[in-house]
Amino acid sequence: MRSLRTKLIVTAAIATLAAPMAGYAQMTPGTAAAPINASMFPAPVYVALQGKGSVEELPSGKIWSGFPLAHYIDYSPSGKLLLVSGFATGDVYLASAIDGKKLATFHLGGVIQGVKLDPTGTYGLTVDASGGFVGVINVKTRKMVKTISVGKIPHNIVFSHDGKLAYVTVQGEDKLAVINMRTLSVERDITVADMKTPHNLDLTASGKRLWIRSHSMAGRDGTVVLIDLQSGKTLAHFKVGKFHGGMDVIPGNRYAVTTNIGGHTAEVFSMAKPHLLKKIMVGQGPHGVRASPNGQWIYTAATRSAEFDVISARSLKVVQRITLPKGSFPFWMAVPGNP
Repeated sequence: MRSLRTKLIVTAAIATLAAPMAGYAQMTPGTAAAPINASMFPAPVYVALQGKGSVEELPSGKIWSGFPLAHYIDYSPSGKLLLVSGFATGDVYLASAIDGKKLATFHLGGVIQGVKLDPTGTYGLTVDASGGFVGVINVKTRKMVKTISVGKIPHNIVFSHDGKLAYVTVQGEDKLAVINMRTLSVERDITVADMKTPHNLDLTASGKRLWIRSHSMAGRDGTVVLIDLQSGKTLAHFKVGKFHGGMDVIPGNRYAVTTNIGGHTAEVFSMAKPHLLKKIMVGQGPHGVRASPNGQWIYTAATRSAEFDVISARSLKVVQRITLPKGSFPFWMAVPGNP
């Protein structure tokens, strides 16, 4: 059963990622690119280049290879480590954030989605979507210490700010699994009542509310909800761009932002009396979204046009577009200071 589920997840994912963007012509980078404005990067940004099996550090432009199908990526609180998922390889990679050297490879065997390093610097969590579990890595000993069953088709993770809990989206059961990091077990489930297939997620500054982005079917609009974690009640509900995308709460707690890999916009929500504030045109097929730790810049990675956009959080306009390696399919990013 698991092998069939793995095959179906991989086949569907690869088919949708490879499909052409209906209604959008392929963009060709200009012959002369503007130099990268380093002032827009108060901290480095690490971009997973899935199509190249590598990680690019911005603004330096350094590219570190040796991470087949690099998919999701996270950065340790110590500033020394990166954790990278290998998607359909079944592998997870632990690497140095200083020089990109691979330190360990963990083979889970399924379709690997989200990865997250905890605020205490003790554990890394990784999601095996086809196996229905979360793998627990002790980053100090560099060993996989446990797997935790969470439900059908889990996807991504966010930690509570104190690191005591981990919230896991479970797409196949329309819920969140809440993991107690002391016992390394599921403490409870939270039903996401007003959303199908919860996908990516981020916590508000208070730690009491959660923004969640759905994984809709290709070509269909997605959904974003804001929920109260204690009651599980939906506080706000929005229709957003097509298919699926990332989700980030901007440091400073003014905005939440999502992307849509089936289109070419980033959608910005006001945190005060939550409402859709603006749609911003970015590159084609944006998925990864994160902000600088000071909340001044919003970054999006466009998978199909292989572009990295910098948005001013003040004007909510794209102020710089960086061309990434052709065919690199930049999927996700990690930003120090904005887990």
